Amino acid sequence: FIFLIAVFTTLFLQSAFANKEDLQKGWDNFFENKRDDAKKYFLLAVKSADTKAEASLGLSLLAKEVDNEEEAFKYFQDFFNASENPLPYTYALWTTACVNSDYSEKRPEQVKFLQELLVNPKANLMMKAMTAYVLGKHYERTGDFAKANSYYKQMGSVNDWKVVGTFENISASGFDKDYAPIHAKNDKENYTNKVGAPIQWFDIPSPRKDQWTDFAYFFYYQNSIMFSQTFINSPSQRDAVLRIGTSGSLKVWLNDKLVASYSEETNNDLDTYLMKVKLNKGYNRLLLQIGESEDLGACNYLVRVTDVNEKFFSDITFSKDFQQYSISDTAYKVETYNNPYEEFFQKKIKEEPKNVLNYILLAEAYARNEKKQETRKVLKEAKKIAPNSSYVAYQFLSLYIKTKNRTLLSEEIEWMKEHDAKGYFSLTYQVEEAFEKENYDEAKDLLNKIEEIYGTENKSNTQYLLDNRIKIAAQKEQIEEMIKLVNQAYEKFPTNYSFVNMKALLDKAVSKDTKKSIVIWEKYLDRTYCETGYEN
Repeated sequence: FIFLIAVFTTLFLQSAFANKEDLQKGWDNFFENKRDDAKKYFLLAVKSADTKAEASLGLSLLAKEVDNEEEAFKYFQDFFNASENPLPYTYALWTTACVNSDYSEKRPEQVKFLQELLVNPKANLMMKAMTAYVLGKHYERTGDFAKANSYYKQMGSVNDWKVVGTFENISASGFDKDYAPIHAKNDKENYTNKVGAPIQWFDIPSPRKDQWTDFAYFFYYQNSIMFSQTFINSPSQRDAVLRIGTSGSLKVWLNDKLVASYSEETNNDLDTYLMKVKLNKGYNRLLLQIGESEDLGACNYLVRVTDVNEKFFSDITFSKDFQQYSISDTAYKVETYNNPYEEFFQKKIKEEPKNVLNYILLAEAYARNEKKQETRKVLKEAKKIAPNSSYVAYQFLSLYIKTKNRTLLSEEIEWMKEHDAKGYFSLTYQVEEAFEKENYDEAKDLLNKIEEIYGTENKSNTQYLLDNRIKIAAQKEQIEEMIKLVNQAYEKFPTNYSFVNMKALLDKAVSKDTKKSIVIWEKYLDRTYCETGYEN
């Protein structure tokens, strides 16, 4: 009997060792761009309970590398269900093919996953708000506005604001200027804006449907500073946490005390800036300064106020109208909180400094909020460990696009073409280059190569191929080919806005009958809410 126990123990240990070895081989091949071998080893490792979670994550990242959204999400679900702590990974990969890709309409399995995540007791307030936002976007896209609003309201944003602007901010010159609204004594004061026109504070009727307050609705915000203020009425003195996300630079004053100052202009997510402050009894003036000077393409903000335990206060109110407030207790030190999911990967790196997976996931987490310097620093460390990895190279590419560094971007593309010529993203960048050179025959050959290597079972890849083949036919004035491809694209993807638009415009041009175009748009808008579609 003792002998049998010893035999079974030995076999178990050998099996566990083999599974971990398969997992390690999977990662070794992944970071050497040997994707078929990596997948083979991950599929072996996924069979064992102790390596299933990480192997599933590897399979999800492999699918992400070829833009296979459905497969990437499927394997990420397997990872989520098998992992002891999947939430930091969910945060890092939130806007990738592994979880969401974008804020479009979701597939049923994605909706189910998000609805379960929203009530997950381990998810923090940030994660739950992110989830409510995506569900709101989904139902907005499908035209169920009541359900969309019910999810948006769960985010708990502050929506009572007065705004004033715009003030000069060319080359960020206005960030540290002492503009008059900072010292406002009432909301009837007159100011002069950057073009010499008289301005005052004014109410905003409501934020966007998704609860972000968007300056594009009220101002021509380019190269400008804008101010927003609200008054928080607290029945007692207490600690509170301001939770803010922005597009643009940010300064925050509470009761005339500067509690936050971030000069870097970024498009970031909710709860990017977390600061512990003190609310006085009675009214408290909360003033935001948002700046834009770098052609971000957006200028907005979202504010939430909670206690230090991530609970919304049930007894505070907000007023957009000017109120008298106390500045008696402003000597305290403001405490800032770090992103807990970023801290998770920072800790993992300290524990496992040679594990490149932690570096790339921390870089993904940083990139979500455009923390460019932090992203660059961690990717440099990742490259030291995995110098041949196209995954790391692609993260660098994304960084260089955001920082508009065309020199380093070109160098990284050339590196990918040399070291991973058949990689999906390497080939797609080569297609872009061919279009820029107006070499449409080369672009066509590259698209054929992508189809040969990666097939058409992947819906994202099929849409990519059709879209670019239509562009080639249009540029070469191959009208019959273009009509055939547009009809094919519309038939396969009737909810793809780009293909619907092409079909409507093409039918109108060919038949000279506007009614046909209108019918196509009506059919699309019957099931998909799209403001641009209504404008068309």
